Amino acid sequence: MKIPGYAFGPSSFVHILAAETALRGTGQNLDWFWMIGAFGLSLLIGVIVFRRTTPRRIFYLFWIAALAGTFVATAYFGIRALFGETLVLALVYAAQRSTVNFKRRHLFVESRSGLPNFVALQRDFAEYPGDRTSIVVAKIARLDAVFATLGPSDQARYLRQLASRLALGDTRTTIYYDGGKYFAFLVKSDEYNDLQEHLEGLRAVASQSITVSQRVLDVSMTIGVDESQERSVSTRLSAAISAADQAREAYRPVFIISDFAADSEEWDYSLQARLESALSDDRISIKLQPQVDLRSGQFVGVEALARWVDEEHGEVAPSRFILQCERVGRLDELTKRILAKSLDAAETLGRSDHYPRMSVNVSAIQFVDSRIAELIEKSLAMHSVDPAKLTIEVTETARIEDFSAAREVFEQIRRLGVSLSMDDFGVASANLEAMFELPFDEIKIDQIFVRDAHRSDTAHAIVANVIRLARDAGLTSVAEGIEDRETYMFLREMGCDIGQGYYISRPVTLSHLQEILTLQRDSPMIRDRFG
Repeated sequence: MKIPGYAFGPSSFVHILAAETALRGTGQNLDWFWMIGAFGLSLLIGVIVFRRTTPRRIFYLFWIAALAGTFVATAYFGIRALFGETLVLALVYAAQRSTVNFKRRHLFVESRSGLPNFVALQRDFAEYPGDRTSIVVAKIARLDAVFATLGPSDQARYLRQLASRLALGDTRTTIYYDGGKYFAFLVKSDEYNDLQEHLEGLRAVASQSITVSQRVLDVSMTIGVDESQERSVSTRLSAAISAADQAREAYRPVFIISDFAADSEEWDYSLQARLESALSDDRISIKLQPQVDLRSGQFVGVEALARWVDEEHGEVAPSRFILQCERVGRLDELTKRILAKSLDAAETLGRSDHYPRMSVNVSAIQFVDSRIAELIEKSLAMHSVDPAKLTIEVTETARIEDFSAAREVFEQIRRLGVSLSMDDFGVASANLEAMFELPFDEIKIDQIFVRDAHRSDTAHAIVANVIRLARDAGLTSVAEGIEDRETYMFLREMGCDIGQGYYISRPVTLSHLQEILTLQRDSPMIRDRFG
């Protein structure tokens, strides 16, 4: 018998090979469909059962080990098994998983900083250990102004330094960044006896100046926390962002949702649906609180105050529904309606030959662009009201992050002939800076100082100096919260220009205001009431 590659051999060699084959092999076959069925089914079950990253990776290792073990076992026992189709299945699945993971890495990462984004936070939340997990959001003030001075690489370094500080250098803490001005991370509430104190300390550390490319950059931040456990992660994240927005650097830099969670109506999310209905049906009205010239005692103006009486819950405090409008992006709509109603009232008063100035409140956050100026211009164009009789009271000036942008909007409004007033002067940290940076025409002294001005030496000194400051700066001074004659006379003696409060008049309806102004015009006794 000729053996390939060799010379001739004995014919008995064939019988020896046959005997050895019979001895070592079983002659059994495992067709491809058994192999792909068993391993394909086990892979499918594993993918369904093990949804978290770590258990699924462990399953993959066992699956690969089982496949390798089957290969060795079939070879050892002489079973003819077809592994090609199973390997193709494994490679196809691996390619698909790699594609998905690649997309997820880009979906879950903020491109500028390389940090995981808020979508990643919602993904990771379910895997975060611990029963009481709080969501913490840090809002960085004036971040856009900082970025305007930095190149892309320096922006990335600045963001990563901020993230490192918020993590306190702990590489196990994941810091998430939304691509704007918010950072977020998760903490276990039960690990801290006083979470508020811990976060205030963290803020103090993270707010230190950052050096990037030999430039020293200031950091200013507020922190919001949601400690609730029942709501969805997206709702809780939104609540923490809202809390960070409500926090104030000077007197409440850390705002924890549980501070007011006991007030169920504050966080009653059905409020949004009722508010949407009230806006659509034009059920939000105004009342008008008169203002007097403190020297002459004459009514010279009114402040328009938003009022909403809900059919189910009765009167809803403005602080609640205005905040809700801000949360759901309807603040411009609310302002438009209040401004229109105020100008309607001014027109009605004008037909009775009454021309008091009309003050309307506008939130400082609406001065980020020219939309509010355009809204005021369009509203004036639709009413026959002298723009000089309209005053815009800017509330919460501490929330103005870009004075340069706000100044342009202020100037645009002033060119219309409208005056600008700084509301609640003396309460928030940015008031003096805002007074210096922005072209206000008047300042309103907050009622917490006015109420005690004739009883407290400190309040007396504050009010007297604010009045003097306004006079020296050429601004009109307005005192709110006058509740008794002693306060009225004190403010008059100090030289305050205008006053309002319950001693003068509570907020009234338009028809009631018409009666008051008519009586003042026609009756000398009424004209001299406050003189």
